[in-house]
Amino acid sequence: MDIQSNDRLGEDAVRGLRAIYAPPGAAGYWDSLESRIMARVDAAASSARDLGWYSVLAHWAAPGLAAAALLLAVAGALWSRMDQTELRNTYEGFTQPMIADATPGATSLLNLPRDGSTRRDATLSYVLSH
Repeated sequence: MDIQSNDRLGEDAVRGLRAIYAPPGAAGYWDSLESRIMARVDAAASSARDLGWYSVLAHWAAPGLAAAALLLAVAGALWSRMDQTELRNTYEGFTQPMIADATPGATSLLNLPRDGSTRRDATLSYVLSH
């Protein structure tokens, strides 16, 4: 590969870089590299068999606990900033749709009648409507 006239590197720099990045010339280099890699793989496989399958998850314990602690701290900070009316509204926002979904017609029995009638009248009208 010839150097073009518009290249910024000189001939000496190009020769030096080619010498640095050239593959090893020794014939036994690749065989010794393969044997070192395979020895390392065999050692890792035998140690994994000795420890058990659950040892793979052991290095996740510390980050998992840190994430859980951070999540609890954020939830606690949010909880402490909410006043009682916000908590009640949030609770009712989650529970009222569930009650209405579970028992569509019976929700009128849970709320006090607003037209002046009693609970007994509301129950009777609910039973008669079915």
